[in-house]
Amino acid sequence: MQQHALTNWLIDQLTREMKGFVSQPANMRLIDSRGALARKQQWENEIHPTRAGFALIAERCWVPALNGLLA
Repeated sequence: MQQHALTNWLIDQLTREMKGFVSQPANMRLIDSRGALARKQQWENEIHPTRAGFALIAERCWVPALNGLLA
């Protein structure tokens, strides 16, 4: 359980730093996919989604964020 809590904390800290970094140049975006996968079965381990998990992240987070930018 401590490993899961530590992983979440590290990812939250990285996201906080990245938000500050991408706020400066206009041509960068941060796609925050934290919370996109809620079920344990969607994860291989603490940081790697399953194949189906990756597909859900792409559908829920990446496609909406990139829609219109690549056209």
